[in-house]
Amino acid sequence: GATDQLLDLLAQKCRPDLIVPIYACSTGSSGRNEEGGEGGFADYIRDGLCQRGITNCRVDGHTEVADAMACPHVRRFEGGGSASGGEGGQWLVDPNSDIFQAWRQALRDTNMKYRYPMMRPSAIRAELIVAQYAE
Repeated sequence: GATDQLLDLLAQKCRPDLIVPIYACSTGSSGRNEEGGEGGFADYIRDGLCQRGITNCRVDGHTEVADAMACPHVRRFEGGGSASGGEGGQWLVDPNSDIFQAWRQALRDTNMKYRYPMMRPSAIRAELIVAQYAE
């Protein structure tokens, strides 16, 4: 289908460390309550890129229906060098963590919504912790 054609094109044109932020509702969820969004759209994109040689890709997808630019429920699906992909994704900031409210506020009130796809989770956490102490 069209998604597979897009993945083929990306594999022809992109480096193995491609970053794909998907600013759209529910792409980081499977719709079947699978652990970590396994079987969802972002998972499919990551797996498809890995199978086409884009093995160090990162795909970010939101798990809820909300303002996609400010939605804090984001999972990252990393290729991790695998030729087949992986099983689901990980929260960029766990909704149960002590910095989740700072994450929600940063996405709403700062340019973090544009920067986080390029950031590692550890850098996101560090910036949010600093922001909490600055208040």
